[in-house]
Amino acid sequence: MTNEELLGAYAEELGIRSTSLSTLIDSHRYLRSLNLERMDLVRDAIATERERAYADAKEYALKHEWVSVKRLKAMSVQELVDFLSPF
Repeated sequence: MTNEELLGAYAEELGIRSTSLSTLIDSHRYLRSLNLERMDLVRDAIATERERAYADAKEYALKHEWVSVKRLKAMSVQELVDFLSPF
């Protein structure tokens, strides 16, 4: 198929009478710009939720006496027993 025939067939798929290469390129550029805007929104939403999750996890750890593995490794058996005895 020639380029003109391909454009004609594509226009038919879209339900329009005809299209041109420049119209097709402009349409593609517009769709790419919309996609970039959407990706920026998604990236911002992910960053916001990551920050919120970090804050929530930090608050939970502080409220529920979370203990790091490093701290557990440094505890003696008696310190561990004393730490766990309220539970």
